[in-house]
Amino acid sequence: MHSNQSYNEHEHLKYLQQEVEFLKKQIQNLNSNSDFSTIYEYYINGIQIEKVKGSLQLGQLISEEIQDSEGVHRFYIGEIKITEIEDSGTVGLGVTEKMSKMDKSVAADEAVEEIAEIYQKITQLLAINELPSFFEKLSSKKAVLAAVSKSMDETWIKSEIFLLFYEKILKLLNDTIHSKFKQSDQNFDSRLYVALADSIEEKVKTLVVISALLQATLPGYFNKYEFIKITDLPISKSNVKTIHQILSTIKKNFQLEELPEAFDELAEEPKLFRSYFHFILAPLVVNKDFTAFFSSMKEYLEEIEPVKKLAMNDLNSEEQAFLFSKLIEFLDVYQKHIVLEYSLLLV
Repeated sequence: MHSNQSYNEHEHLKYLQQEVEFLKKQIQNLNSNSDFSTIYEYYINGIQIEKVKGSLQLGQLISEEIQDSEGVHRFYIGEIKITEIEDSGTVGLGVTEKMSKMDKSVAADEAVEEIAEIYQKITQLLAINELPSFFEKLSSKKAVLAAVSKSMDETWIKSEIFLLFYEKILKLLNDTIHSKFKQSDQNFDSRLYVALADSIEEKVKTLVVISALLQATLPGYFNKYEFIKITDLPISKSNVKTIHQILSTIKKNFQLEELPEAFDELAEEPKLFRSYFHFILAPLVVNKDFTAFFSSMKEYLEEIEPVKKLAMNDLNSEEQAFLFSKLIEFLDVYQKHIVLEYSLLLV
């Protein structure tokens, strides 16, 4: 027993040392790169504009692609006052750069050749119909997407592990959320329920990949990872009168920049959406049912084995940092989207 404990402690220390060494290298790269960064400075004493109809760009507009696009941008602004921006108007402040095709995410329906092949392999392995947005985001760095795809190929041959994890999370959702809400007497369009169920499945299965990659690239990360906590939603109807206020409240409490796509459609049915917010979502938040789900979810994610191999040496420091940021971002966003979409299924 003592020998096993010593072995586990030794392995844990080894993982932490690896993580520290990697972070040291990242800091060294950032420090060395900063010495050669281009500095852009903007001095604006004051400007007043009554109405913007077209495009207003304050700063430098770069029409040609440039390699050094990570310079330091400093803004010295006195006062800027714009009275009105029409729906067709666009205002930009700073440097606007024309991005190369490789800097843009490739949508699933626009993918060709190698990226299209990678997308197809991912959807087949996960046994899903639509490609999750996580992988589309990775496509902006083709080398990162290729490295992740290769790692998935070497780690998983069959879809069974993803299906088992999906079933486990469905049970968790049912145990922590399904039986604890006040049923609404109204329903959404049946097509929306199907879309929600598919979206939940895609995100849950993708979390297996994200967790396995995190376990491999940042050993010990989940030991320090705190499960998600949601602040209480204001349930007083006087606090949230409009649909816009409801959407803003949900974003604020769940700390999300964007809500699941289904919420855009729901916003077109104000009466039904208000009923969902007040009688399903708010009680689930106040009663800490989501918190219970996130707590158990953290344990399940920790149990996922790391990918067998991820060729980090094939990625430069920028690509590695990009991968880490997307893993951490979508680990958070997908869990929140899952509970929000599942709560819609309860209407």
